[in-house]
Amino acid sequence: MKHVTRYAEDTLNRMFSLHATGGEQDWNVELGDENRVEEFIARYPEIRHDDELAFGLAWLIVTSFDFRVWDRMSEIELDFYDIMENCQFDVTKAYTREELLLWEEVSAILIDRKDFFKEIIEYFSINHVERGAFPSGLLFGHTFHWQLADER
Repeated sequence: MKHVTRYAEDTLNRMFSLHATGGEQDWNVELGDENRVEEFIARYPEIRHDDELAFGLAWLIVTSFDFRVWDRMSEIELDFYDIMENCQFDVTKAYTREELLLWEEVSAILIDRKDFFKEIIEYFSINHVERGAFPSGLLFGHTFHWQLADER
């Protein structure tokens, strides 16, 4: 499994003035920020050709997007899988219009280099764990799962 490198962490920490200590165990989780998703996406084209930076920033973007959806869904007193099930796994019912529009930008980054980002895509897919789900998992499953299954 690929990991975000120290070079990517250090560079992205400086690029975005992230408040990193250097001791983060899960860098993207500890520094992801639901309020900065658009900022992270806007800067992606600058680094997309550097594999280490692209991988690190993609993790940061996806984690931050997931946190944004988490904030909204956590107000509903059900676990994420049950929310999705209650929406009959329909993305237009499970997500807000704003989330779906932002997902178009997030997924475009991943689609552009689908093979390179395959681990991120599979990790966040709703099919990752039985009855467990990331808040954005239905979007990942809906957008990517059938494509990944065809490549196996």
